[in-house]
Amino acid sequence: MPIADARVHRVMDYIARVSTEGCSPTVEQVNAYASNPFRSGLLNFLSGEITKTLIVDWLHEVGWIAISEDEEPTVSLTRLGQATLKALRKADSLQPTGRVVLFSGGNPFDYARFISELADLPAFTLVDPFLKKITHLEDLLEQTDCVRILVASKLTIGERSRLGIALREVPAERLDIRISSEVLHDRFVIPEGGSVFSFGTSVTGLNKHFSVLIEIPEPKSNTIRERHRVIWEEGISLRDLET
Repeated sequence: MPIADARVHRVMDYIARVSTEGCSPTVEQVNAYASNPFRSGLLNFLSGEITKTLIVDWLHEVGWIAISEDEEPTVSLTRLGQATLKALRKADSLQPTGRVVLFSGGNPFDYARFISELADLPAFTLVDPFLKKITHLEDLLEQTDCVRILVASKLTIGERSRLGIALREVPAERLDIRISSEVLHDRFVIPEGGSVFSFGTSVTGLNKHFSVLIEIPEPKSNTIRERHRVIWEEGISLRDLET
């Protein structure tokens, strides 16, 4: 069970990693990173539009690069930027690749093994078009750091209603469930960084069908992550639906 939300975990991990490399970020730099850790789209509340932060501006804001005052400005890594780069490279070198977990089907312990695999991951999004059982939702909340679940629009009104009612008992910052505006085919476990995991059958069918949990390392995992980030933003939260 997490002791803090995903944003707190992410910021604390960032501070710990760069500190290990001999550099401590300032309060302003940490706040800049926490406000937009992945340089994602920022909501302009006045216009209602999504605007993108330029990579150079963002790197300068978080204190990872310095920009000269020359007529043609140049950039260079700051001490904090060098420490961050070392931490990122070290994380990449330690990142396991190509992991495969088999679920035989018909084994009553397959579901428990799957949940156990997820329990070892940092905050993640679960993409499972047909996740619909409240018991599965309870296990994800109690035993993993799942913070977002993306389901398909094909869920029945009753299935949506039951999930929506259960969701309202959970703090919004702990978990949200959204219905995709697109047709979902594949199932993924998508942590906020590093490898993504693909699995064959819905969580509902793990004890019934043969399935495989496959690790997809970077950089391909980043493509999957970014695509589902867009799908998530376009989805409809079950908290907003009438039940």
